[in-house]
Amino acid sequence: MLGRFGNEFEVVGYSTDIDHAIDEIMSINPVLVIFNIDMPPFQMNGYQVMRKVADKGIECRFIALSDTWTTETMRDFFHSGGFDYLLKPLSNKANEAVFLDTLKNFITKQKAFQLEKQG
Repeated sequence: MLGRFGNEFEVVGYSTDIDHAIDEIMSINPVLVIFNIDMPPFQMNGYQVMRKVADKGIECRFIALSDTWTTETMRDFFHSGGFDYLLKPLSNKANEAVFLDTLKNFITKQKAFQLEKQG
């Protein structure tokens, strides 16, 4: 799916373990992290991961996936520095289109941010 963006995105890490994911984020310092907000085995949730990464001084944006969004979870996500959230499953054509639009929006905002930093 990301292939539609040419070289705009590169997958640089993948993890199913929270501690490993945090270590990867710390070492890679990615611009964007896409993750499941409800992380098994539930030793830590996505909000805690986002805060931990921010506390370490890593500046990256987060897009979260979940099938259980509520007003409270969305508020917590955005208060923790989230960029956008998406409903699962992404295999659903409508959700896939929203995901692609979210990535386009991210690219646009990231480019504008880079131009602002340069000027």
